[in-house]
Amino acid sequence: MPGEQPTSIATTPSLPRILHADADLLAMPSASSSSLSLAFLVAGYLNARCTTAPNQASVPHGTDRVRFLTTIPSVLSTHISNLVVLYHALVTLFWTSSSSDLEIIDRLCPYPDHLNAQRVTWNARTVGYLSLLAVGALIRLSAYGGLGRNFTFQLAKPDRLVTSGVYRYLQHPSYTGLVLVLPSFAGLVVNRLDTPIACLIPGPLLALLRDWEIVLGAITGAVLVVTLAVRIRDEERMLREKFGREWEEWHARTARIIPGLF
Repeated sequence: MPGEQPTSIATTPSLPRILHADADLLAMPSASSSSLSLAFLVAGYLNARCTTAPNQASVPHGTDRVRFLTTIPSVLSTHISNLVVLYHALVTLFWTSSSSDLEIIDRLCPYPDHLNAQRVTWNARTVGYLSLLAVGALIRLSAYGGLGRNFTFQLAKPDRLVTSGVYRYLQHPSYTGLVLVLPSFAGLVVNRLDTPIACLIPGPLLALLRDWEIVLGAITGAVLVVTLAVRIRDEERMLREKFGREWEEWHARTARIIPGLF
């Protein structure tokens, strides 16, 4: 009517605008980040299986110079590795361009600038490490299955000499598998201290660790090599005493660690 003020009518946002506004709220981790996160979890599971004793020795052999390393240090390192790979997989899952995922990353990673994005995305390096770890785990777990209840981390005299399966080609297939699994796992979750674990390390400490990275890596590698060498000698001495000529013939026709090389 004349003289009346026009009534203001509230407009309703269009459906496309609503969907655009809520896109980040509804965003889910991408297929790429989800699949890689799952791959890291599988790698962590395989690493845990390969570093956890399948059986306990009922009567440990007397001469076992590295027995201590198979007890508390082994269990502790496995638990730490499990935590590291869980965190690694979680960061990988939410490493997307979604703003909602970026908010989660901000909470997960106190120092996100320390992380190299290549460590949480699919690439040739990641596939290579995952493949080597899978091959190593297959070999080591085959050794677990071949020896059955006789496979223990502490030396113990077996009730029979197994020369079939993977033991037809290798005397120490579990160690062959282990030297593939451990470096591959370390390459995935540690590398050059630019993986998700670096998100938790303050800058000054991270810089110090990176300065000493080569030295620490060399020491770790040397300890692993010496430990395996000592264990192999003790193990072979025990088997020679137990099985005599049968073991000597098998020892002469099979490789210790790598067929055709060693």
